[in-house]
Amino acid sequence: MTALHVIDPPVRPAGADAPAAATDHPFTEAAVAAEQALACRLDGPPVLNIGAEMRKALGSGGRGQGAMIADMWRLSRGPGRLTPAEYLYYRLWDQAYDRAAQAAFVGKRAQGPMHARCNDFGWFAIAHDKLVFQAVLQGLGLPVPSLLAVYHPARTVGLALQARDEDGLATLLERDLIGPLFAKPIDGMYSLGTVAIDRLEGTPGLFRANGHTVATGDLVRYFALRRDQGYLFQERLRVHPRLAGLIGDRLSTVRVLILVDGHGGTEAVSVVAKLPAGAQVADNYWRADNLLAAVELETGTLVRAINGWGAALRVVETHPDTGARLAGAGLPAYDQAIALARQAAAAFPAIRTQSWDVALTDKGPVLMELNFGGDLNLHQLAHGRGVLTARYRDHLADCGYRIK
Repeated sequence: MTALHVIDPPVRPAGADAPAAATDHPFTEAAVAAEQALACRLDGPPVLNIGAEMRKALGSGGRGQGAMIADMWRLSRGPGRLTPAEYLYYRLWDQAYDRAAQAAFVGKRAQGPMHARCNDFGWFAIAHDKLVFQAVLQGLGLPVPSLLAVYHPARTVGLALQARDEDGLATLLERDLIGPLFAKPIDGMYSLGTVAIDRLEGTPGLFRANGHTVATGDLVRYFALRRDQGYLFQERLRVHPRLAGLIGDRLSTVRVLILVDGHGGTEAVSVVAKLPAGAQVADNYWRADNLLAAVELETGTLVRAINGWGAALRVVETHPDTGARLAGAGLPAYDQAIALARQAAAAFPAIRTQSWDVALTDKGPVLMELNFGGDLNLHQLAHGRGVLTARYRDHLADCGYRIK
């Protein structure tokens, strides 16, 4: 996760019912280039102004400058291989962290080799290719969003509608797909390129997409910029009504970190909830307004919710849109969501470190995404502690990863 960066536009204000001119929108070639650049940054360690962050840390009652530099040097050579930026990102200058607590944090430089050792790359496409993922889970009888259509120049699908070129995609949008829809790149990550689409009644050729009024041609050209990768069009799920009272009427997912043993046994070891807020149409934490909540593993109770990172990280007591208190709230259908994630994880025994996104919907838990290892930073930020516990160390050793 890098510096928080907003791509999605603000939602149009309530009462703005008349469609605006379909000209001012982010569905452009420049937007795709920006999304691709952001994906590269999100793949790597966080990038921040180290000098400025250290000054903020000093002003917040953290360790002295010499102690911070010594910590950075030691942790960069420790089992988590933290960069100086990650040291600041996780606020490890805070006096509450002793050496053992600091050493439990894992940086991106260590995370990659850990996942590579624990996971068979022959299974990578199952997690990364969303069309393959959809087909496999449907074949296993597991709940996923309904697939309505696919846009791709070559790949053939079964019962879903298909468009192979821009004309076919325009026909799908204007005639065949009613909505509400959720579109996402087949090889997408971090929710980049995703679009929530609604048909504007009485205005043919115009859609509401991520809060903007957009003409068919502009939307089609945007999707065509990823023509080689392709797009899925799925039903847009509705959040569980009890959760809607807490965070508003937008879908939220829980991220479940699951360890798989060499015999197919599964264990959930950490859970966080991604809580959308403000103008965002997806719940990923890098989106500026969104919150991240630590979840008590045994009960599904929110322990605390946060926004930001480093010296700017703050605990958020109430949801900014609903005013509902977050800490102490219980997630609906939590036990079913964890059981579902573990059931699904057992189907992929060669991916021994798995991160599942499970949506809490009005129809029960739905599997949204399997991450091949997955970013550990979400768990470390939300819970304020490192993932390198005795249990995770045993898992790494069992996979053949040697902690230096």
